[in-house]
Amino acid sequence: MPEYRAHCELIGKQVTIEQGQKQFNAKVSDINDHGALVLADGRILSSGEITKIRKE
Repeated sequence: MPEYRAHCELIGKQVTIEQGQKQFNAKVSDINDHGALVLADGRILSSGEITKIRKE
């Protein structure tokens, strides 16, 4: 997983995520050892679709 994190372009980026009918913006702070996104607000997402990635 460390190598995956090193090459992941999502970490540190502000993204738009869709989960079912919900859509929200969040900052990705990490990817855990199970491959789930860890968001800056503490949420952990193992499903959903990233529809937009913004540069910071």
